[in-house]
Amino acid sequence: MEEGLQIALSIGYGTVWAYTWRTIKLLRTLLSEFIRWPLQSVAHPIEGGHRVFRHCIGFIDGSNIDKPMVDPEAYFSRKKNYGFNLQAICNWEGRFIWASMAHTASAHDWPAWKSTALYQAIESYFHPEEYLLADKAYALERHIITPYKEPTTRQPLFNYALSIPQVKIEHAVGVLKVRCTTLYEIQMYLYG
Repeated sequence: MEEGLQIALSIGYGTVWAYTWRTIKLLRTLLSEFIRWPLQSVAHPIEGGHRVFRHCIGFIDGSNIDKPMVDPEAYFSRKKNYGFNLQAICNWEGRFIWASMAHTASAHDWPAWKSTALYQAIESYFHPEEYLLADKAYALERHIITPYKEPTTRQPLFNYALSIPQVKIEHAVGVLKVRCTTLYEIQMYLYG
């Protein structure tokens, strides 16, 4: 890949590397401007928009961001690749309102979520009636609603109703990976 990039841009590998890290640093400084937890006044812009999940403020899911370079075996996932576990929350419009990449791809979504600063201070972010929708990888809690793991009789209807809006986070992460294709290719040096 590096050789093709050098030929296409007519610049050296080191220059590409420097520009990549400058871009990452710039994005990091702008992060809080674009990814932020909603204020209470705008937390429910479509309060009546979904009759079943009226107080849902977003959707949570985990995804793999691939390929660190140092100690790759520590980053090996069940999907047979190397990387980080991205925990992300998007709102009803599919915009990210929170994200964390503090674990390796080998970490299961639930423990990765439980170790985040947001989870540790969850009561300061949510009102008692507010919650997130999640998939089966998460556990049912006061502020997390998950599908029934072994549904009986009418429970499949609930699981179906939950899956329709919950797919928004899958789409948001998919759009992120399509727009930022370097998330598939980025080579990182990790320091402890």
